[in-house]
Amino acid sequence: MDEMNKEEISDITPTRIEDLANELWLEIFSHLDWINICLAFY
Repeated sequence: MDEMNKEEISDITPTRIEDLANELWLEIFSHLDWINICLAFY
């Protein structure tokens, strides 16, 4: 039973980390887009 639980947890955590990383990248890229837009006007 314990090993089953460990495997389930190890399967769940990488996907959650990837989801968080994807959200962070989307936020970073959206900020970079705003910076590029602002720089384009100067």
